[in-house]
Amino acid sequence: MDLVSCLGKSDIRRSLRTSDARAARRRAWTLLRAVEEAFETLRRAGLSSDARSAFGAILDHVIDEFDGGQSRWAERAKYRYLIERLVADEPLMPAFDREAAEAPRSTYPNIRPHPEAGPRVTADVAMRTAASRGGAMATVPSAAQPTAGASMSAADIAAMIDKGIGAAIKRAMARPGSDDLLSSRVPAFLQRKTEELGPKAKHLADYSGRIAVFIAIVGDKPIGAYTIEDMHRFRDILDQIPVKGRQRFKTADPLLQIRMNRELAIPFPPIDPVTVDAKYLSPIKTLFSHLEGLGVIEKSPLDGITSKRMKGEDGIAIGPSEERLPFEPDHLAKLRKIADQKPQSSPDRWWIRVLPRTGLRLDEFAVLSVFDIRQIHGRWCVDLLHLDNGDPAHRERRKELDVKTSNSRRVVPIHRALIEDGFLDLVEARRKRSGERAPLFPQCKPDRYGCYSSALSKRLTRQIDEVTPDRRHVTHSTRHNFAAACDAAGVPDSVRERFLGHAVDETAVQDGRARPRGSRAKLRRRYGSPIPSREEMDWIDRLQV
Repeated sequence: MDLVSCLGKSDIRRSLRTSDARAARRRAWTLLRAVEEAFETLRRAGLSSDARSAFGAILDHVIDEFDGGQSRWAERAKYRYLIERLVADEPLMPAFDREAAEAPRSTYPNIRPHPEAGPRVTADVAMRTAASRGGAMATVPSAAQPTAGASMSAADIAAMIDKGIGAAIKRAMARPGSDDLLSSRVPAFLQRKTEELGPKAKHLADYSGRIAVFIAIVGDKPIGAYTIEDMHRFRDILDQIPVKGRQRFKTADPLLQIRMNRELAIPFPPIDPVTVDAKYLSPIKTLFSHLEGLGVIEKSPLDGITSKRMKGEDGIAIGPSEERLPFEPDHLAKLRKIADQKPQSSPDRWWIRVLPRTGLRLDEFAVLSVFDIRQIHGRWCVDLLHLDNGDPAHRERRKELDVKTSNSRRVVPIHRALIEDGFLDLVEARRKRSGERAPLFPQCKPDRYGCYSSALSKRLTRQIDEVTPDRRHVTHSTRHNFAAACDAAGVPDSVRERFLGHAVDETAVQDGRARPRGSRAKLRRRYGSPIPSREEMDWIDRLQV
């Protein structure tokens, strides 16, 4: 074995790509030649423990030339392991045999001759001799060590040394922090998420609760010990958790919820796959991605794992368009009939009229202000953009609006059918009663996370359940209704995405295939005013909603 093979040619090539490549190359190859010569000398001498130590010191010196910052700890551990194996391959066993054969009987009373395997040594001889050669035997697990006095063949000792070296290299190559229990890293992770999202973030509480569920199911293990099999088992259990299991069975233990649900004559259905992915798997994926970013693990074991029920019984994958379905015309009619029974100024009355015609999210609807309903280009619009034109009122409102993404800051023209329903009359009444900056729906109060639609969402979910049992119909389905109406009316993709507050799509569909957009098309979509033109706004009146 030559040293270049030992070190790895690719590692050397990468290390030589420096600003002063020539000088680095000359210095490196000079060192490599010197080490190879030393290696040949040591190999001929039998690579005794002293020779191995000398070779290790030389090799460390060479690696320091490439890795002065001591950051490539994995490579260093690999090379030390190779040195140990070079010693153990040939000269180690004869050395054991010589020591055993030459030692007085009183020193090693348990040595017994063996007609086939040659000289045998006891475990204590092997342990002491291996310790003198660098302590490799100290790494052998106690369960693998024979009891004192038991005779061992040369093959037994070789196997034990291999196992000890394997255990040592496994520990040496473990990433720093990978032996820490997962729970020990959770507080710092939650603190970081609090700093990123803010203390009132709606989904912040999900992290601690979902991590507790994960630890309850899989266990609190060393971070590096979690496997893909653990994650599959976690996912499979999540797929069985019944809807509202905590409230129905009065326990936070998901395993107990599943067992109690199975005992029912008619079990409750499991939580839907979107909830499994978004509410349970996503926080754990974020945690392991955080640990991956810190270098504690090489790769998250949760990558690519989703609910198995995202596939139908026939094995066909459910596409994104099937995760949430638009309301059918009869659903909309029934929901409007329920809404008609609510007070004139109630958000419960207006949501089913406003959302399908504007594409607003429920959170955006709940925080609307009288100030957000204004005329642009001569027509009434919902202004969630409040473009800074020097007016301090718009600048202040822009700060107040906590929208989902930067693309959510947008202007949406108001459909004429919504005006005919009396929406502007509601706005004017609120303006006269409470002023220009009054909230349109003061009944919507923020919860502890600053979410204005929390209570409203629960009420509307109960109304939707009265109309359709399909869990794919939710308040967010109204955005699907708006998108479907845009498609039916032939609204250009760029206009539809602007109304919905979506990111610019970098692809276009041509001849039934998705292709990257040309640079000109991208420029047309990215540049220009963020406020729709008069012609773009006119598309809204073509929607049949």
